Amino acid sequence: MAAKLILVASSLLFYAWSGLHLLPLALASMGVNYAIGSVMHARRVLARPLFYVGILFNLGLLGAFKYATFVSNNVAALFGQSLFAQAMTLPLAVSFQQIASCGHLTACLKLSA
Repeated sequence: MAAKLILVASSLLFYAWSGLHLLPLALASMGVNYAIGSVMHARRVLARPLFYVGILFNLGLLGAFKYATFVSNNVAALFGQSLFAQAMTLPLAVSFQQIASCGHLTACLKLSA
């Protein structure tokens, strides 16, 4: 148990390296994925629908951070008005975290089958 706590703490420290304001995002993502995985394990009937919800959540979060600036710049070029007051900061290792979360949900789905 102590090893898992050290691993989680070091992961959060690494994630917060790009800014403490992004730490709640990491905690929320971890919490949502943990909750979905736990319910998938407890309620096997809901495993597949929850798997799809979790995958959409993770890919949506990834897409929002990867493409928000791209969309904002294009809207600004077309209409002269930016969607965001400031440029969004891309969290450190957001791609890895979200893809790893998809892997976690896939493992939960296989275990619930």
